[in-house]
Amino acid sequence: MNAKLKIVADENIPQVYDAFKEYGNITLMPGREITNKHLKDIDVLLVRSVTKVNEQLLTKTNVKCVLTATTGTDHIDLNYINKQGIFFQSADGSNTISVVEYTVSAIIDITINKIKKPVNEISVAVIGYGKIGSRVYDILSTIGYKVIKIDPPLQRKNLDITFSNFNDAFSCNILTFHVPLDHNSQDATYHYLNEFNLPKLTKNAVIINTSRGEVIDNQALSKFLNDNKSITAILDVWENEPNIDTELMNKCYIATPHIAGYSFDAKIKGTEMIYNHFCDFFSFEKKWIPTYPELLHNRILLINNGNYDKLQQLLELFYKIYFLREDHNRLLRFNDNIGKHFDYLRKNYINRREFHNYTVFLEQKDDFFIDVLGKLNFKVII
Repeated sequence: MNAKLKIVADENIPQVYDAFKEYGNITLMPGREITNKHLKDIDVLLVRSVTKVNEQLLTKTNVKCVLTATTGTDHIDLNYINKQGIFFQSADGSNTISVVEYTVSAIIDITINKIKKPVNEISVAVIGYGKIGSRVYDILSTIGYKVIKIDPPLQRKNLDITFSNFNDAFSCNILTFHVPLDHNSQDATYHYLNEFNLPKLTKNAVIINTSRGEVIDNQALSKFLNDNKSITAILDVWENEPNIDTELMNKCYIATPHIAGYSFDAKIKGTEMIYNHFCDFFSFEKKWIPTYPELLHNRILLINNGNYDKLQQLLELFYKIYFLREDHNRLLRFNDNIGKHFDYLRKNYINRREFHNYTVFLEQKDDFFIDVLGKLNFKVII
């Protein structure tokens, strides 16, 4: 390599300095504070979802490569990027497993603690059947829930898969959203759930959103929850992040600061994916190897002797690894200066590890646990 590249990177991309230091001079910044003046003579921009990458940010700069360590790209003006001939790639799929684990944990929690019905009597609408939604559908079906899938654009492309219509979701007990944010196409998802269709929800319905905050009209939802106490909301994503609606936050059964996809494994995978894209674009040799903290307690005994509810055992197993409600409790500690608190929680998030890092020892052979734990990527030993 001749001249060193000049790189600006979001400081919250884990191990980004170690990964890219050999190739250039790196400036680390809070993602929300990156502006056009910081990029005048910069070659490479590395971001997460909090940086809006558009003409205002990039005009009259030297940026030739933009990489986002996230799956979603709604913060990127792809039309402008392409017109300028700027190389762009995302870390598509990096957080899939993390979001799936969050979603399944939330659904089992709400089933046990609030719905309190057998899973074969509970209907779930998985809205969005991409990398995340298809896995959620598969796992919930294996557990025994009655699951439908909704994905209009995929439905038009794949006639071999049976899909339901969006209106069918409103008769379900649980609606879980896994769609990209789309403002303009025939499949626009902006305010997909809104003041006009919220009243269609069945009594005691549960709404889960881990996709993008703008998929649900937060103001309409907050107002609807005031008048419909039987409806339960589980929200990880919000409109106007980080300055979220604290009234809505306090009405949620589970409210978290956009961390469903924030497992340590997912974040490192995001760094690794943009590093590989970077090296491919500049024809650099790939040398960096990510590092992971040692897991001291990664073996769990599950006593499946038939005398204990299997769904309860699953939830207790999940919560030994990742107690979802702790993230809820951390967010709700502060209503004042919520924006600063929201970003602090994301920046200083716990080293949550994904289920594939753990081995579950079953006391005896059990097809239910073998199938479900296998779908969740646990190592299973009888």
